[in-house]
Amino acid sequence: MTVSQHQNHYPCQKKGCAEVTLQTYSRSKPKDWSIRPIVIHLGADGAVRFPGHENARVPKGFNRVELKTLSEIAAFERQVNQKLSSEAARHIENEERHFEAVRGRLRGELQQQMKTMSPRGRDFAQFVIDENNRRARKKSDVGFQVDILHNDARNREDYRDKETNWKPVRWI
Repeated sequence: MTVSQHQNHYPCQKKGCAEVTLQTYSRSKPKDWSIRPIVIHLGADGAVRFPGHENARVPKGFNRVELKTLSEIAAFERQVNQKLSSEAARHIENEERHFEAVRGRLRGELQQQMKTMSPRGRDFAQFVIDENNRRARKKSDVGFQVDILHNDARNREDYRDKETNWKPVRWI
């Protein structure tokens, strides 16, 4: 039905009233949307804890923070991803530095052994060294995400949805 065909003048619902009502529409604003705040405990050193429930006791040295809007949640997600990515990058750099030292020692031994190899053996050893040099270095994708921004009925397993009448498992 097109907008021009839509009837927006309905009769009044009160008995004996002959007046006509006018139906109006207004755009919703993001501030009108409501989600329950996500509660986190944030330490002075930047440590983040996720309490089991929103009214959990705040540990000593931590502050209770409520993420109330989608933009606050997205900003928190970006902040945590940046922190975890920099930690992962430092870890990978340290790992590469360690492996480079080991690789250098082992390559020296291999090059000494290559002097006594047949031409075909030397070619194969050189091929392996070249392949190892070309290998892709590790990358880190920490992928931290807040569930409410990324999962909904389209991409959640059926058994995790309350509308499918799921029941928690009870352990005896």
